[in-house]
Amino acid sequence: MEKGLVRHSYDNVIDRCARLSFFSAATVRDFVSDDIIARGKSLAFDDIITLSINTRRFAENCSIDLTSPGLRVRKWNFDISGD
Repeated sequence: MEKGLVRHSYDNVIDRCARLSFFSAATVRDFVSDDIIARGKSLAFDDIITLSINTRRFAENCSIDLTSPGLRVRKWNFDISGD
């Protein structure tokens, strides 16, 4: 296990979780232009993809067997529709 790779993937997972949490908690969408809302949704979608990739990298770097029958993984549901 290379500590630098583990730390990098962990930092990326935390960064994306934080960004997505704040995006989902944003309540001022009624006062923002459609262009900004569209860009925010696009960034959130990119963050979801990056989060997925880095979560897998983190698991692989830590030698976590993702196919283990005893492994419990929380299922994430994302709704970036804003409706």
